[in-house]
This record gives sequence, structure tokens and C-alpha cells, in this order.
Amino acid sequence: MEVAPLVSIYIPTYNRLSLLERAVNSALKQDYKNIEVIVVDDGSKDGTLDYIHQLSREDNRVRLVEKKAKRGAPASRNQAIRYAKGHFITGLDDDDYFLENRISTFVSEWQENDVALFSDVILKLKKGERKVVRKDNVSYQDLLLYNYVGNQIFTTKEILQKSLFDEQLPMWQDLDCWLSILRHGGSMRCVHEASYVFDNSHEHERISDKLFSEALVAWEIISKKNYFSNEENLLLKSHCYKYKADKLSLNYFLETYFSNVPESFKRKLPSLMLSHTRSWVGRAKRKYFKK
Repeated sequence: MEVAPLVSIYIPTYNRLSLLERAVNSALKQDYKNIEVIVVDDGSKDGTLDYIHQLSREDNRVRLVEKKAKRGAPASRNQAIRYAKGHFITGLDDDDYFLENRISTFVSEWQENDVALFSDVILKLKKGERKVVRKDNVSYQDLLLYNYVGNQIFTTKEILQKSLFDEQLPMWQDLDCWLSILRHGGSMRCVHEASYVFDNSHEHERISDKLFSEALVAWEIISKKNYFSNEENLLLKSHCYKYKADKLSLNYFLETYFSNVPESFKRKLPSLMLSHTRSWVGRAKRKYFKK
């Protein structure tokens, strides 16, 4: 009888005990039982340590990595990856949770030539839930245009520990790691089973200029590491502007760049811009999404 491979699930956390309990429980209630749950505490002061210590005494699949000083989620993820014993590995954010078939689905779907798997997700909002269906296969070039993969993958420890998460990046650590994994070819494959709940129903920081400036810093660091072409640089930099929604409005664009042109021309600009955008997207698809 073939032995089921061990799967490591890592959960970085900091001062979110009530949410962490839900995340850990969702991992332990998987219908695939050969797992270890690695909780990396980043210096919490809210009873997290007591909770994990007690849980690890009750269930030997739970392992605690305790950090004395706060170093951030990327450092916590890297520590968990190095600490993991599983053949396969995947992550879970402490404010999200798994559906019970997530790990079993990934293990059964894994093929010998796979680099990494990811899944559709359930997006939980204050006003309800919706399913997000993702792209079938995601390549290196696809990621430059958009992070179609999201924040979690299922892969082998051998693959993930070769890339790890850049602890110097202020954001986009997941995107940077996925780019590193795919740099030498291959693609990440979507399993169309929505087994991950991305919880955005609790309080989060609002989009701000600070996030925009952090995105620019992240873009500069990733760009220097990857030796992008000019086109690839522009594609990646476009990610930054989702944090600058006010600067993407048509009115802002017209007032900033076309303030001195006649009103008759201004009225024609929206249709001209739409036509130009369609043309640009068409060229980008032909160049970066060849079958």
C-alpha cells in the first residue's frame, strides 16, 4: 500500500488569535490526514503562544516556531519552509481558511511534471461571498501582466526552498517568489476547485498613497533582480497603479495631461483612448500569450 506523502501547511501569525484559531482548525479538519501544521508566531502578545502550546500537546501534527522579535510575514514563511518536513508544502494566511478537501484535491491532482498548483478561491466580503475563477495555466509572462495565481501555491518543499520569499520587499513577496520559481520555464496550473476562503470581511487598511510608494519600491527591487526588458518592466510596473485609483480616473488624466486642448477634442478622447487600449492589449496578447 502506497504511503500518503506528508504535506506541510505553514501559517505565519501576529496578534490575531481569534482569526488564527479558525485558520488552524480548518487545516486540522482536512480530510487528508497526513499533514503537519507549522504556526510561526512573530512575537504576538495576545495569547497566541499559549493557544499553540496547548494545541500541540493535544495534536502532534501542530508545530510551533516562536520568534522573539517581529520580523514580518516573509521571514516567518521562510523559517517555516526551512523547518518543514513534508514532501509537499503550502501556505495559509491567519485570517483566511481552507475548505476540508483542499489538501486531498491537490495531492490527487499533482502530476510528475507539475511545478506548482493553485486554486479558485471564495472571496468573503462584508456583503457576502463570491467565487473567483482563475486562469487555467500561468506562465512567467502572465505574472508580469497580473498575479493570476494569488497568494498561495501547492508545491514541493524542494521547489519552494530554492526561491523563498524576499524579506526586503515591502509587498509583492508572493509575486516575486512565483516569478523566481517560473524564471527557468514551466507554468503553474489551476485546480478549479474553490477550496481557499480569502476573508476580506474584517477590517483592513484602506488603499493609500503609502501602498503606492511601497509598490514602486517593490517594483524596483524585483526589476533589478530579473533583468527585465523595457516591455516587461512596463507590464510589471502597471501593477503599482491599482493602489492609486484616484490617479487612474479619466477626469484626472484629462485635467493633468490635456488641460490646454480644445473642449471639442477632449470630448473625443474617451473613445480614442478605448480604441488605443484595445490595440495595445491585442499587441500584448500576441507577444506574451502565444500558444
